[in-house]
Amino acid sequence: MLRGSRTDCSSTTAPDMKSGAAVVSQAPGCPETAIASWIRRAGLTAPALLWLDSSRPLSFLGGQALRLGEPVWSLFGSPSALLDLAAVLEDRTRLDHLLDLLDGAPSEDVT
Repeated sequence: MLRGSRTDCSSTTAPDMKSGAAVVSQAPGCPETAIASWIRRAGLTAPALLWLDSSRPLSFLGGQALRLGEPVWSLFGSPSALLDLAAVLEDRTRLDHLLDLLDGAPSEDVT
């Protein structure tokens, strides 16, 4: 099974002072944090949540497809971001963390 090196991305959950909702945050070096930050900056939070949540049963296959396309992606530059996304899609726990980051954390908390 192809798996990327998993970094220790410990997540913390704390209540938001304004709304009282749970806010999930992770260490800045985690791929989930970088992916969530990029999605928020692009203004694609709602479509990403819809797509990631609806394709959750097939997320492992999506990660494997990204790994299969790695030789093609390397022609256009470093495929590290896509490999990080593949690692997140292949691991259900990390995918849940990404969904929590997109759904619960305000854009200021995701750096």
